[in-house]
Amino acid sequence: MILSISLSIIFLLVAFWHTDWNSVADDLSRLRWWVFIPVLLLTILHFILRAIRWRYLLPQASDNARVPTRALFDAIAIGNFASYVLPFRMGEFIRPYALCKWAPYGFGTTFVSVVIERFFDLSAVLLTLAIIAPFLPLLPPLILKGAITLGVLAVGILVFLTLLCIAPRFVRAVFFRPTENLLPAKIASPLVKFGEDLLAGAHTIRTPARLIAILFYTALIWASCYLQSYLFLYLFPDGGTILLAVTIAVFTALAVALPSAPGFIGVYQAGVTLAFSLFVSSGSVGVTYSIITHLFIYTFIIALGALALSRNDLSLSQLRSAATEKKSAV
Repeated sequence: MILSISLSIIFLLVAFWHTDWNSVADDLSRLRWWVFIPVLLLTILHFILRAIRWRYLLPQASDNARVPTRALFDAIAIGNFASYVLPFRMGEFIRPYALCKWAPYGFGTTFVSVVIERFFDLSAVLLTLAIIAPFLPLLPPLILKGAITLGVLAVGILVFLTLLCIAPRFVRAVFFRPTENLLPAKIASPLVKFGEDLLAGAHTIRTPARLIAILFYTALIWASCYLQSYLFLYLFPDGGTILLAVTIAVFTALAVALPSAPGFIGVYQAGVTLAFSLFVSSGSVGVTYSIITHLFIYTFIIALGALALSRNDLSLSQLRSAATEKKSAV
């Protein structure tokens, strides 16, 4: 906890160190507040898309009944709420546990589906970074090479996920057995166990149609993220470009993966200001963007999560205690 909060403070200082706060105040006075209306609608759509994709990552219920989209949506809302108010990204454990209360799944099944979901998201972000990196005007050559390397990694992750789904025997033969033979048992055993858990989760994606649906919704989800960043730029009179918007979304997605205080304070601001620094020399717009957009996202997540808890008659403290026990078991 100390490490996470310390990193948030450091990143916050880095992001705001040379800020001209008079310019920030001037930027705030000229904001186009109407932009929040389409952004709000788009953000709701974004979470609906995530709920629909999650259904494809879960096994079909024994009675062939579909898990209600509302249950998936509420579980995501509660999980995000937890990540914004609790340390250690507890939302990643509370979200699958919450779904277990409304759907016929065990915690292990829902948790592995979240892990696989994160792999798909990571692939999308890294692949996007590799695509946009050559077009970033002020990106150092060494960082450009690193971005392209990460793009290759993204393709590798997607190939591995595809093999998990359609060729589990091949994965065991090529990845798991060499791991058991080459590494010490204390290292190999947990790696292989984790791999088997992934195989069990990927077994639900056993048809090409299901895999294509997941890839399709992943593309829509991240397209909505990029569009949200683009709409946010129109808060300012000069607007911005699609390239800048995508860069902001990618950099913030990578930044919030770092350990940080609840709500990703500091790392979010650092990701935004770094993205702006690759396009413009003045940091006031980047700082203003990072403050106002984070405040909007923070308010939205808290309000949506509180609503989901209320209408399902749940409390965050109960979910946290139960999810912590499940986390320890996993």
